[in-house]
Amino acid sequence: MKKLIMVISLMVSLFTFSKTLQNGQYRVEEIVTKNDKIYEMTMLVRNNKIVTVSFDVKNSDGKSIIFGNKNLMDQRIKFTRCITAGKDISSQKIFENVEIEKHSRELFEYLTKKSEMGETGHFFK
Repeated sequence: MKKLIMVISLMVSLFTFSKTLQNGQYRVEEIVTKNDKIYEMTMLVRNNKIVTVSFDVKNSDGKSIIFGNKNLMDQRIKFTRCITAGKDISSQKIFENVEIEKHSRELFEYLTKKSEMGETGHFFK
């Protein structure tokens, strides 16, 4: 009887607390005027999994700051691999630049919430 109650409570908690990501493409841009940067992230979700994610930082002219900078490219690759592998990035520091780290996490959380609600599209934050 105890096992049955335990199994039932486990099943209820799994269904109640698990977040489902809705299929679709989600994109967000954030323009930060204090440092003239544009932060962009695109996320593709299929079958409740994040299949691809891309992140870029551009200057006010629209030129990428990450591409062409080997150190930032390596950090960006680590960031996208952690997310697509399903790893929890909240406890990891991936980008050495504090501003990039902050905005990458904010945009990821924003798109994850949009995916949970099924609100696909291109958003401006």
